[in-house]
Amino acid sequence: MDSLITRTVCNHGIYLSTDITEKLGWNIGDEVTVNKKKNSLVLEIHKRYEGPRCVICHKPESKLSVNGREICSSCVNEIKDITSPRLYMGSLGPSGGLPPPP
Repeated sequence: MDSLITRTVCNHGIYLSTDITEKLGWNIGDEVTVNKKKNSLVLEIHKRYEGPRCVICHKPESKLSVNGREICSSCVNEIKDITSPRLYMGSLGPSGGLPPPP
């Protein structure tokens, strides 16, 4: 059996980082079965989601496709929030510093 990593058990258990799960081909939404064989634990994929995944958060969902890359609704909304113009009243005046419309 190939050994990828050695981890110490802590009060939260054992953590597998995303670089390890990616090397194993595991994705968010996959189910893992843990089997005990003598002094070993064997981790196996039980069910695998093969549909589109969000390129940002890796959720098994797709709302929007950009250049062949899928983005889920949560990330689309977060991008909208980040990129939407925020006009503030104050030192810039009521137009938010924008010129008046033609």
